[in-house]
Amino acid sequence: MKELWNDNNIKKNVIVLLGIYMITFLLIMVIDILEIYVEFESLRRYKYIVYKLMICIIIFSSAFIGYRTIKYIYTRLSTVNKNVTLAINGNYDSTKEYVSDYDEGILYSIEYQLNTLICKLNSNRECVNNEKKRLNTLVTEITHQLKTPVAAIKLFNSLLQNNEIGEEKKLNMISKMSDEIHKVEWFVESLTDISKLETGLIQINIKENNINKTITEAVNSIYVSAREKDIEINMKNNHNNIFCYDAKWTKEAITNILDNAVKYTDIEGTITIECVKTVMSNKIIINDNGRGIDKNDIPFIFDRFYKSDKTGIDKGIGIGLYLAKEIMKSQDGTIKVYSELDKGSRFELIFYS
Repeated sequence: MKELWNDNNIKKNVIVLLGIYMITFLLIMVIDILEIYVEFESLRRYKYIVYKLMICIIIFSSAFIGYRTIKYIYTRLSTVNKNVTLAINGNYDSTKEYVSDYDEGILYSIEYQLNTLICKLNSNRECVNNEKKRLNTLVTEITHQLKTPVAAIKLFNSLLQNNEIGEEKKLNMISKMSDEIHKVEWFVESLTDISKLETGLIQINIKENNINKTITEAVNSIYVSAREKDIEINMKNNHNNIFCYDAKWTKEAITNILDNAVKYTDIEGTITIECVKTVMSNKIIINDNGRGIDKNDIPFIFDRFYKSDKTGIDKGIGIGLYLAKEIMKSQDGTIKVYSELDKGSRFELIFYS
């Protein structure tokens, strides 16, 4: 009852009805008083008629106010029913204001809370639909990425069954098939890491570590491919620098960026790795004098499966930089990139203090 009384419309109707009751009873009291002190025969004659009229007024006003109150409650409940029907049919517009008058009381509370619930359910439905679209896109992209190496492996396998091929060609095909298998293996492992990062299955262990050790381990991972192209790797200001980060996953991020640098740096190029400590952050800066990145591609290079058509190289899958960015985000850090075509690139891995 308290919640109903807080509703202004119901409160107004009750107050009006009580006012009519009070006025009626006051009039009856006035008539009784006049009957005692004033000797009017006509007053006594019409007394009972007035009483009956007063009772009729009370009954009529009670019925009218009751009707108005019931109509008001019915209207509010009809609005609730309408919104529920719209939500069930999927036609509820969460941007539209369905609660027309800002009021208090249980009816307004029910209407408002229900509309809030419907908005949340619609939002969850949109999230589910977006997730389905994202999953469908992801499956399509994975299929596309695996199609080329799997087709190459099948082709090499069928050719190796031909006994007329010379031993040297067979060894060459086996080497190429091994490269494709390694690419598929790396692709699957990277997807697994991305999935674990995105779903929070990986526990990031942030603590003080020697960044020089982590960078050295990352350089060792790409040293062979850099050596094949006579690329010089220089390390600056990396001695005994202590950063707070997850050593395992940060090494993975650095390795992915270095791997890209090796891919897109020409023979006898240079890659420089430098650590910078500031009041607000700690940075790992990786510079190369490779082919650089077109300014139109820079906003998209951290997107999953993104590969620029301006590099002239089709070695990448397009998840290395995405994984590196996700690793840094999981540590409340970020990656910034500065680059120009034919002038090289600069990647900054930033750990905020």
